[in-house]
Amino acid sequence: MLFKVYGKPDCPFCTKAVKILQDNSIPYQYYTVGEHITKEELEEMLGMTVKSVPVILNGIRYVGGYEQLCDYLIEEDLV
Repeated sequence: MLFKVYGKPDCPFCTKAVKILQDNSIPYQYYTVGEHITKEELEEMLGMTVKSVPVILNGIRYVGGYEQLCDYLIEEDLV
């Protein structure tokens, strides 16, 4: 299971999302919106409008933002 985190450097919730994954040794890749992928490319990939970051996927499954990630990790017994 590989999480993908799409975020921006100045985003505190992006930093928190990466930290919780790192602290629990959960594999992830981080993509900077505007550098690695455009907002438009991200929206096209997801098939939805992106209003905020982070945008987090588990493989190809949309998880949500930071709070949804925390809930997901608890539900899946990963933290």
